Order: sequence, then C-alpha cells, then structure tokens
Amino acid sequence: MTLTMKVANYIQLARTQMHLTQEYLAENIGVSRQAISRWENGQAQPSARNMVKIAALLNVTVDQLTGAAPLEPPAPAASSTQSLTDDLMESWNDLFQRTMGADLSRYTSEHIRQTVQSYMQQHDLRSVSAFIRLMSASRERRMEFLHAIQPPVPTFFDDPKLFQYLQEELFPRIHVAGTPIRVWVLSASSGQEAFSLAMTIAEYQEKSHCQDSARIFATDAAYLEEPAERGDGFFTARQVASIPQALREKYLIPVEGGFQICPAVRKMVVFSPYDPLLDPPFSNIELVCCRRLISVLCPGCQSRLIQTLYHSLSPSGCLLLPSTHPLTDGQMHFSLNRDCPGIWHKLDDEDEMYSWEYDSCPVSARQPNGYPLGVPIQRILQQFFIVHYPNALLIDENFRIIFAGEDIFHRFHLDQQGYSGRLADHVSGDLMQRIQLSAHRLQAAAGPKRVNQTLIRLNETNRTMYMRMTGILVENRWYYLVAFYDYHPQSSARDADKRALEQQLMDTESNLRNKLQELVRAQDQIEVLNEKINSLNYALSNRSWEVRSLRHEVDLLNQELSRLHDQSKGFQS
Repeated sequence: MTLTMKVANYIQLARTQMHLTQEYLAENIGVSRQAISRWENGQAQPSARNMVKIAALLNVTVDQLTGAAPLEPPAPAASSTQSLTDDLMESWNDLFQRTMGADLSRYTSEHIRQTVQSYMQQHDLRSVSAFIRLMSASRERRMEFLHAIQPPVPTFFDDPKLFQYLQEELFPRIHVAGTPIRVWVLSASSGQEAFSLAMTIAEYQEKSHCQDSARIFATDAAYLEEPAERGDGFFTARQVASIPQALREKYLIPVEGGFQICPAVRKMVVFSPYDPLLDPPFSNIELVCCRRLISVLCPGCQSRLIQTLYHSLSPSGCLLLPSTHPLTDGQMHFSLNRDCPGIWHKLDDEDEMYSWEYDSCPVSARQPNGYPLGVPIQRILQQFFIVHYPNALLIDENFRIIFAGEDIFHRFHLDQQGYSGRLADHVSGDLMQRIQLSAHRLQAAAGPKRVNQTLIRLNETNRTMYMRMTGILVENRWYYLVAFYDYHPQSSARDADKRALEQQLMDTESNLRNKLQELVRAQDQIEVLNEKINSLNYALSNRSWEVRSLRHEVDLLNQELSRLHDQSKGFQS
C-alpha cells in the first residue's frame, strides 16, 4: 500500500472515530471539503503543514496518520468526563448561550457531568474533545443534548397516593370557591404530569360539584423547540398504561396508534415557553408543581426559583416538590404538609419574606435593585436619586427598601453582605421608631390623592439632622420618601438652601407619584398580556388538533376513493 493510501485510510478512520464530518475538518484546517474527500480517496496527499493540523484536530500523532504507528482507540468514555473541568464547562456553556440561548450554568456540575457521560456512551464518543467537536459542528446535536440534560420525563400518575391526596384533601382545602383553579407545572415536557393533574382536577370538580374553571400552565424553556403537537394529548398505549383503568375509560379516546386525551381535559392545559429564572412569574396560582426541575438546579438557582414560585402563589397556595428535597433555612417561607411529604404550604408573612427576597444589596442609585420595576421607570428613579436625592431612600408600606441614594447607601452600610432588604436591619432602633411613627401619622392624615409631609429633628450619627418623610398612596399601597440633611440653625443661607431643597422635593415627589402610578398600570398590562399569550397558545393547540383531525379524515377519504377506484377497474375488466 502506498503512503498516500495509508494516509487516506488513517484520516478517514480517525475522523469517523471522532464522529466528525468532512465539512468540519475542512473548515478548521482552512481547505475545501473536496480537498478532504481527495485525501480520503487517495487522490491527493496533504502537505506537511496540513498533516500537523489534521493530527491535532483528530487527537492523533503524525506517525499514526502515516501508518508508522498503530491508530489505537482512545481511552474508554467512562473516565473521560474526569477531564471536564470547570474552565472547559464554562467555554462550551458559552457555545450553548451564543448559539441556542441556553444557560447551562444553572444546572449542577454533577448533573452536567452525568449527562455528558451518558451522552458520550450512547454515541460512542471516546473523549471530551470529541464531544465538544460534535457539539460545535451540529445544531441538531446541541438540541439533542439540551433535551438530554432536562430532568427525566415522569409517567402518568407516577405517585398514585399523591394524586389521590391532591383530589381528596388538598384542592378542597386550598381552592377558593368562585375563583378559577390555577395550576403551574414547570418542565412539563410532553405533558404527562400536566394531564395527570388535569384529570385529578376534573375528578375533584365532579365529586365536589365545583363549577369553577380550571387552567394548568405547562411550561418549558423556549430553546427546547418542543413541537406544537404536544398539546394534542396524543399518547401511545404504553405511555397511558399507568393511568388507572377507570380514568382511562373516562378521559381517554382510542385513536389510531394510541389514545388521545378528551377535549374537556385537554382544554384545561396550556403549553407555553417560559423561563422561571428570567421571566415574570404567573399570579394567583393555587398549586405549583416543580418536582422535576428543582432537583437539577444549582443551589443559587434553587433559591431564586423558590422566590419566584413564592410570589406566584395565592395566599392559600401550595408548592409541590420532590418528597426528598428539603427547603433550606433561607427558603423556609413554607410549612411542610406532614400528611403528604413534598407539599409545602405558603406562609403569609410578608415581614419574614422580605428578609430573603434579595440575594445581594440592590440599593444604590448606580446599582438598581431587583424590585419589579419596568426599565424606563427604573432609570427615571435612578436619575431622581443621583441628581436630587443622594441623601434619601424610598421604602414601601412594609418598610422595605426600594431605592437609596449614594449617601444613604454608604451611611447605613447597605453594600455589606448582611443586607436583608428590610430597613429595620440597617438603622438604629430609635430612628426606625421615628420612621414608623411618621408613617402612621401620614396614613392617618392622608386621603387617597394627597401628598403628605412631616418634618422631624433627630440625633443620628452624633449630629443633629432633619428627616423629611413624604407619603403617597398608589393603588391602596403606601410608599414613603425619607430624606436626611444636616440641621444648621441661625444660617439664613442654608435655610434658603433648605427651602429650595424642600421645593425640589415636593416637585420630585409629584413626579414620583405619577411614575409609580405608571408602574402599577404597566404591571397590570403585563399580567393581561401574559394571559393573552396563554390564550393564544391554547387556541393554537386547538387549531393543531383540528388540523390533525382533518388530516385523518382526508386519509380516510383517500382510502375510500382508492377502494372505489379499484372496484371500478374490476367492473371494467
């Protein structure tokens, strides 16, 4: 065998072992795909420089490419993930973020390593470098891996005792008569869990004679590109085998190739893309089911997710987690259901809630916080505190800090790790009592559209200061602007400055009230838009089901026409 043919055979063998395409090899070497094809067919031989590039890409030596050394298979994949270091994970996480919009850093490192190892074994990849090259070369492979890294898909009624408890005990306890039943299922996948809950709710409605409507929001990450057909409720006989016989006969319709969820149950479920760590939460949810997603998230993302779910729940709402997943002390704003482990009841204690709502100090005019404000309004508030009120802070009726100016930011040490979001944790007891007393006076004296002010002199930081506190009532919620400035008696010039500042404060407070009103209206619009989007998704799922039914009818008609055509041929003969 000539040297050219040896090189050709070894290039092709090494490339196929690495699961690489000719296009990928050509692009990284800087030649055309036809050149790679000629090399592998023995019609040409790569130059010495290209030979070095090929060896580096295929993770072999030049001697192995020329046949001077045997081309041995790499080490087994079982130990290959040991080289999946944090730096390497970060580099290919950038690839997924850039090309797929998926942030894999939210998952635990152990979950990622296990998924990579399983994927490599399934596709016979012998090294991490081969896995990285495969991900870089094909969007389809990246999408396949994104599906693989999702939590396992549950079966129908995978925990019969749990669903029985939901029907007989939980829904009668948490549902408020006369209001819709609203459930949220995260990481819904193909919908087995969501449809199990839908059938459970249908049974509860029938046995309790509940006439209230039900809506189940089944969400998944948008980048997964789930097909719209998943809302059709079509499942194979093997998939529905775990559904109790009585429910299967009641809610499933036999169709060709399997079964379909009946329309009455199917219309309860709305599938939509949603990222619980980035998108605004749903509202007034009675039950949030997060049994799959939370177990694969890193601790920081778990805390953020619990916070989001807390705000989405109604006052009597419940959170459904894996029975083996405990909530940490920082997340303990739920009480565990002792009768059914895994169910956590929301505690209606806002003062406690605010102590953990923010992960870091969000209180500087230059560093806006996580308070749910729209971006334009947030920037306006920043400018107010930067230009006019570096010595002021904005709080709500529960004395939670929303914004603070630079002077307040440093004076009360709000940039420390112990920041909790509650004003009482960062000011002296005497000052807190004065602020609370001023708030009560403002509430007692104010009508819904009046701006009220009070002026108090106090000793703080070993000097006499003025505290000016203004209260405004927006949509039945109080907000207070607290400003601090030095007190200089017998100084006409500074008194004039004080009066000018007071006038600026009054003007700015009026603008601030208008912006807060805009904020409330914007939040209402967002909620309405979310509902409209969900309604559109539901309508699209219905249309998809109708198209599928029409296609089935057309197929039947075509079969009938073919039969008639065959009969007519028989008569003619």
